[in-house]
Amino acid sequence: MLPKDFVDGTSHTIMFATRMAYCGDGGSRFEADPTSAWGAFFGAHAASQSAHTTDTASTFLLAPTIAQCVPTPLMAHSFGTVGLQVALGDASVRNIGPGISPESWNRAMQPNDGLQLGADWEQ
Repeated sequence: MLPKDFVDGTSHTIMFATRMAYCGDGGSRFEADPTSAWGAFFGAHAASQSAHTTDTASTFLLAPTIAQCVPTPLMAHSFGTVGLQVALGDASVRNIGPGISPESWNRAMQPNDGLQLGADWEQ
């Protein structure tokens, strides 16, 4: 049950994000990570990693070229330069600006880690 499992709040949890198809790696990986009940694939550098072990120094790429996204095919990618469109657990959609910190980005992918999002989430 989403409200029970999403203790951080559904409006603070990223469920889906955009990703460029030409970035490869066999298609979209925005389903749950098989090693974690809720771990998001986008942000991970290998399919076997959970979101708890993602590269916490990165967020997403803005309108990447093929050369930019090939080394990071599992990251989320925006279609433009003003931010990334994401769908949240409460069924809302919002633009995440390029200034979001990696800390807030990674916390927003975890529905039940109990950690607060930074002030940059509200920008």
